[in-house]
Amino acid sequence: MARPGPVIGSRLPAGALSPGQRRTQRVTAWARRVPLQFYPMTWIAYTVGALAPPQARRWRRSPTCSAISVLFLLEAATVFLNDWFDFDSDRLNRLGGPFTGGSRVLVDGRLEHAAMRKGIGLSILGAAGALVALAAVVPAASTSTTLAIYALFAMLALAYTVPPLKLSHRGLGEVDVALTHSAGAIMAAT
Repeated sequence: MARPGPVIGSRLPAGALSPGQRRTQRVTAWARRVPLQFYPMTWIAYTVGALAPPQARRWRRSPTCSAISVLFLLEAATVFLNDWFDFDSDRLNRLGGPFTGGSRVLVDGRLEHAAMRKGIGLSILGAAGALVALAAVVPAASTSTTLAIYALFAMLALAYTVPPLKLSHRGLGEVDVALTHSAGAIMAAT
C-alpha cells in the first residue's frame, strides 16, 4: 500500500493568507475600530470654538494641529477602551451594530487583546504627547487653563466605559458624549 503524501495543510505553516493579506486584515480591523464618522462632529465643534472669539481673526496652525491630534487620539483611546471593557457584554450581544455592541473586532477575533492593549497605550501616550506640544505653543498665560480643560474632558471621555465610573453603564453615556463632543471641544479651542 502506498504511503500517504504530506498533508496539504502542513505546507502552510503561517496559514492560508499571504503576509500582505494578513497585514491588510489588521489595517482593516483598526480602521473599523476607529469610527471616522464620529470625528467630524468634534472637529467642527472645535473649529467653531477656535473661530468664535474676536481675536481669532488669524488661524494658528500649530495649536490647531496639536489640539485636533489630542482630540483624535482621545476619541481613539475611548473607543479602544470601550471594546476592551465591554468585551464580555459585546460577546453576548448578537445584534451589535454601528451604535451598539462595539466594533466587534475583539469579539470576532480580527484583533487580539494584546494588539488592542497596545492601541490603547499608544493612543493615550500620543494624546499626552500632543497635549505637551499644544502646551508649548499656546500663550504662557493660558497654559494651565488649557491643560486643566483638556484633563477634565479627557477624564470624562475616558470614563465612558472605564471603571469605576462606567458612565455608559449608568445611563450617562449620551450625556458624556454630548458634553465632550460639543462644549468640551468648543472649550478646548478657546
